[in-house]
Parts: sequence; C-alpha cells; structure tokens
Amino acid sequence: IRDYKVTGVQTFALPIYCSHLVNDIYDLAGFPYPYAKSADLYRGEANFVRVSAPQPGDLIVWRGHVGLVLDARQHLFYSSLRSGLQTEDYTSPYWRRRGNPRFYRYRAAPDQTILTARRITSRLPPS
Repeated sequence: IRDYKVTGVQTFALPIYCSHLVNDIYDLAGFPYPYAKSADLYRGEANFVRVSAPQPGDLIVWRGHVGLVLDARQHLFYSSLRSGLQTEDYTSPYWRRRGNPRFYRYRAAPDQTILTARRITSRLPPS
C-alpha cells in the first residue's frame, strides 16, 4: 500500500476525495473494503481495527479527512488535499488544529486477525 504513490498509479481524474483515494489504493493493493466516508471511518468500520502505534499503510483519520500513514517516525501521511495528492506531516500546526487523529489497520478477517501493510518474511529455515 505504501508504494502506491511511488509506482505512479496516479491515474485519477482530479480532484479526488480523500476517502475515495484511500479506498482505491486499498483496492488496488488487494485489500478491498466497502467504500466509507471519512466520518464513518473515524467512528470505526468493520474492516479496520483502531491501533495506537501506526505503521506504514495504516489509515490516519480525522473527522472529515483520511489519509495513509507513510512513515510514523517522521509523522508523514499521503492524501488528496486541496493542493493535490500530497505527503504531509500530521503533527504540523494545520493538522493539530484538526484534532487528534485516529489510526486504523486493515483487518483481514472478522475473527480479529489483523493484516498489516508490512512485508511478512518467512521465519522458516531454507529447505
């Protein structure tokens, strides 16, 4: 998911709403979920679980806006903004004025299994 911008899949007719952008990115990455507005995502959706320590690919959601965490250490997220598709610091004064964001991670199955956007490597010894 975090490689979406890098691979140049910016073939959207702009402007695109932030909630449509993240929904399309997740769908293209193979993690589909029914479209939800940012306000609905903020309240919580069945396909996501709220987390306190974000990772690349997690949703960052304010009331009225949603994006994708790119780098939690640098507080960077990607979203559709008035200036276009951009990367921004979610600790900047503008985003702090929006209130505390919530972070959500995609849930792979309804049995509480969580699927992260990080690459999973096998811990089995080579055959």
